[in-house]
Amino acid sequence: MTGFAPGDEVYGTAAAAFADCAAARPDRIAPKPAGLTFEEAATVPVSALTSLQAVRDKGRVREGQDVLITGAAGGVGTFAVQLAHAFGARVTAVASTPKVDAVRTLGADHVIDYTRQDFLAAPRRYDVIIDIAGNHGLRELRRALTPRGRLVITGGETNGVWLGGTDRQLRAHCCPRSPAGTWAPSYPPSTPTGCVT
Repeated sequence: MTGFAPGDEVYGTAAAAFADCAAARPDRIAPKPAGLTFEEAATVPVSALTSLQAVRDKGRVREGQDVLITGAAGGVGTFAVQLAHAFGARVTAVASTPKVDAVRTLGADHVIDYTRQDFLAAPRRYDVIIDIAGNHGLRELRRALTPRGRLVITGGETNGVWLGGTDRQLRAHCCPRSPAGTWAPSYPPSTPTGCVT
């Protein structure tokens, strides 16, 4: 392997990487920033890549679009807010009271405190909804989309007995709201951290 030496602290992505040791391609790892623990570094590839897939690849967020991000204060959400803002979208972020200011500093144009307001009760419609929180029904979310809007589901929070929460993605795929509107699931890769051996 070139670019790394035994003992180098690295982080990145690889298959079956939630272990003390994992095999990874050199183009899938990078030097771990000195100021981060291995645990902190492990969150970056999963959260950042999931957000990138949701915002750029599945949501196809473009300049001038209205984007709603639920779960905006979590690991995936904080990256999604920043990415959507960087792509020039008008970002509405949903978070709880203690996290409203933090989410606003990440680039959200509007922040809705879900403990005080139902973000889906307003008549506003969105070009893209990135549903990270997973605690609203598909019908509710679809009603908040523009006619050609995209719903991106990044997780499943239904605790499904058989499918462990992925039933939301399956229902969204099997029961599309219209030919114009669409949905797109986004799944993260496994994330290794550790030393090069």
